[in-house]
Amino acid sequence: GAAHNNQTGIAGVMPEVTIVAIKFLSDSGSGGTDQAIAAIEYAIKAEVDVMSNSWGGGKYSEALKETIMKASNAGIIFVAASGNKSSNTDEEPHYPSSYDLPNVVSVGALTAQNKIASFSNYGANTVDIAAPGKNINSTVQGNKYKVYSGTSMAAPHVAGALGLLISQTGRIPHEEMMDRLIATAEPVKRLRGKVKDYSGRLNAYNLLSNTRPYKNIPKESDWESVAVEVFESAHPYVADSNVSKSYRVPGAKFLRIKVRKMDLEKSYDYLKVSAKGVVYDKISGQGENRTSVYIDGDSVDIQFKSDSSVNNWGFVIDEIEAVR
Repeated sequence: GAAHNNQTGIAGVMPEVTIVAIKFLSDSGSGGTDQAIAAIEYAIKAEVDVMSNSWGGGKYSEALKETIMKASNAGIIFVAASGNKSSNTDEEPHYPSSYDLPNVVSVGALTAQNKIASFSNYGANTVDIAAPGKNINSTVQGNKYKVYSGTSMAAPHVAGALGLLISQTGRIPHEEMMDRLIATAEPVKRLRGKVKDYSGRLNAYNLLSNTRPYKNIPKESDWESVAVEVFESAHPYVADSNVSKSYRVPGAKFLRIKVRKMDLEKSYDYLKVSAKGVVYDKISGQGENRTSVYIDGDSVDIQFKSDSSVNNWGFVIDEIEAVR
């Protein structure tokens, strides 16, 4: 890895490491599933501890999944970039990061402002953790450096941190590794609904010291329904809508909105949920009884915005949920 304290360039997450470079993609980034499988088989034979995988986007492959499971059985952690399509991988899986296997760690990209990067895929059930992935200074050929952005830059941060952990503890069961990685992550409000509950931003010190920050996450059984004044669009809604509504529930510790019915042009028309200037959620698409991520405190602000085209049915909000 990039050396520390040498007054040159950058410092790697894990400077003292043996790197096994395995290439199966062309210089233009093209490659097939068979070649990916061959690359993983090579890593198994090389007895690596961690694989950092900055590739993906192909279709589901049972053969590829089985090979990654084979790597799991060989003790290899498979860290994977979550993808760069701004998609919710709970709804639109991205492979290989979306394979539900004990050794797969799906990584989203974080900005310096502690926000999920605009390009990063996300998922409350499918993305395990976020790490720096925007404007990352990296080594390139010819003893040079270049700034890149992408989940491909975030995944190596996590792979390096897990490498440090293995150098300290030796290999540990994948379930224990995943629990420790998530539990030691720093909670970040803006990552709610973007990565798994109890997770957040990678913290290498916490991971190595097994320091687990307190995470005040309400239990599902604690939520109660609160009837509110209806907030509703026209049906269909008008172009270039920009309307807002605020609610307050005195004594509430947490709030989340519940959209009884919605039909919005996906990604382009949305409900923005915020509090005290922090945006917690953007809700778009179709559904019924859709709840937002939870926010801290007793007040919530909702803004509906639409563009100039495709005016769908709209939305109705007539209740919110609170934890007192």
